Order: sequence, then structure tokens, then C-alpha cells
Amino acid sequence: MLCLCACAGPRPQVVTQHLEAPRTAEAPYVLTATIRNNRGGDGQVEAVARLVSKATRETVAQSTQDFELRGYESLQVVFRFEGAPVGDYAVTVEARYPP
Repeated sequence: MLCLCACAGPRPQVVTQHLEAPRTAEAPYVLTATIRNNRGGDGQVEAVARLVSKATRETVAQSTQDFELRGYESLQVVFRFEGAPVGDYAVTVEARYPP
């Protein structure tokens, strides 16, 4: 008898995100996102964060992080947007497996 079992990796979900404005003109915007694995599988996850102008809806800056996510684990991931001009921004964060 042959049994084939599918190996299920993580199912990442962005549960929180918080954007911190720069404290000086040279400092970056810092985005902290909490990403939770809603499944028991482990695996490499890619998270992409975008800083989006509210006025033009254009992406001003983007940052990518790759990390290992274990079963049912939650992690805080920090993104830094170097060189982004001071402005009024929205953020988007996507986490995906496989990367």
C-alpha cells in the first residue's frame, strides 16, 4: 500500500502593522508588522511591504524580508524605508509562501 502525504507549509497572515514616521530628516520610516502562521507547517516566507502615497496612490518605497516561519508561530518583522521623503503614506504588507 502506498500512502502519499502532502507536506503543507505555512499559511502566513499579516495581523498587525504599525508605521513610525522618521524622527529626523535623515531617519527612515519604520514599519513593524506581525505575521502569524495559521497552519502547523514550517517554511520560508517572503513578506513585501510598500509605502504608498495617499495623494497619488503610487508606491514610494518597497522593502522585502525573507524568514523562516514555524507552525502556528507569530513573528514581528521590521521594514525600513530609507530615503523616503516626508509625506502622508499608507502601507501594504503581503506575506506569501512559497516565496
